[in-house]
Amino acid sequence: MFNCIKNEKRSSKRRNFKKPVYVEQSILESQNPKVIKYVCQGIDISQNGIGLISNRPLKKGSVVRLILPPIKKDTEFTTFAKTVWSKKINGSYRVGLNFLR
Repeated sequence: MFNCIKNEKRSSKRRNFKKPVYVEQSILESQNPKVIKYVCQGIDISQNGIGLISNRPLKKGSVVRLILPPIKKDTEFTTFAKTVWSKKINGSYRVGLNFLR
């Protein structure tokens, strides 16, 4: 349904990641910046990035903070990621992000 990647550009192997991912996004459109927090659905993950389904659009180039649920440990993982692409599909957005190091 959301497999919309035509020209694959990944440099590392991805695996399924069907878990909720918490996103924090800074909005700097006015003199009063704010941070919005919402939950996305994980699709796949690799050592370089993650694919999500979001109810909110993510602008290409925008940087967000991601809070990922535990994979093997009991602690969540927090990282920053840059939006590489975003495509609207059936009222949601399929988004590809690269982890920042």
